Amino acid sequence: MDDDGHYNHLRFQQLMTQMTQRGIRFVVASGNHYPHLPPYFQDIKGDITYVAENGAYIVDEEIVLSEDVIAPDLVKKSVKLAGK
Repeated sequence: MDDDGHYNHLRFQQLMTQMTQRGIRFVVASGNHYPHLPPYFQDIKGDITYVAENGAYIVDEEIVLSEDVIAPDLVKKSVKLAGK
């Protein structure tokens, strides 16, 4: 991707096809929230795994494999401490 978040979709699809034929899995790894990522690849055919939110949310073929959340009581304690 360039600095504006664009890439050559046709070229990428060619690479994706080659990777699939060779048994290579394409993984998007990003600190962004998961819903922000799939639109970049909506016209790409092939299996994509997303490791989003710095690894806290992992999705493979639209199935959530892992989701790490902070317990609500810990959030409340943290907010209280931050307010002091």
